[in-house]
Amino acid sequence: YGAVDTKDMLAAGEKMDRAKLRREIQKFSSGKVNMRAINTWIEESAAMHEFIGTIYAKYYPDATVDACVGEEARWPAQDDSGYFFPPIQHYWQVKDGIPRNEMLQKYMEEEGYSIDFKMSIVKLEKQDGKVTGVIAQNTGSGKYIRINASKGVIIATGGYPGNPEMMEQLDPLGTAVTTTNVCSPQDTGE
Repeated sequence: YGAVDTKDMLAAGEKMDRAKLRREIQKFSSGKVNMRAINTWIEESAAMHEFIGTIYAKYYPDATVDACVGEEARWPAQDDSGYFFPPIQHYWQVKDGIPRNEMLQKYMEEEGYSIDFKMSIVKLEKQDGKVTGVIAQNTGSGKYIRINASKGVIIATGGYPGNPEMMEQLDPLGTAVTTTNVCSPQDTGE
């Protein structure tokens, strides 16, 4: 993942020009990006990176973070400005242990949260314009479940390039100019 102005980046003397980053993202997306999502990433990604570090520290106190910053991490110039994305990469190194996603799942479950896999959303339930729950179907058993949420709903899905109807409905410009699609066939937006 990318993170803006992490402690490692700042220690290496790299401070991101956030206004320029916003402009570049808008430019490369032809102005079709959700800037609320981009601003959340810009403003909160460093804190998220630190939080992930605390989880690694809990399960793997000996884990190290390799921070690749400065000219070593900078992408080649993509245009006349010589600017691209934040010049930083982080990799947590763990000699032995469970994979990262399993570690994150273990942490969430220990914190009292649950993760349901192989679920297909049938309907989002809303009240006063806010999502308050979901009706879903387990793709393995076929059973339907209703999940009510008091604090919010997080929907984590794969992409949907393997679903032509969804692509046409949600990305008509993309489907109009795409000549080939090398997605995984199971990327159907479920």
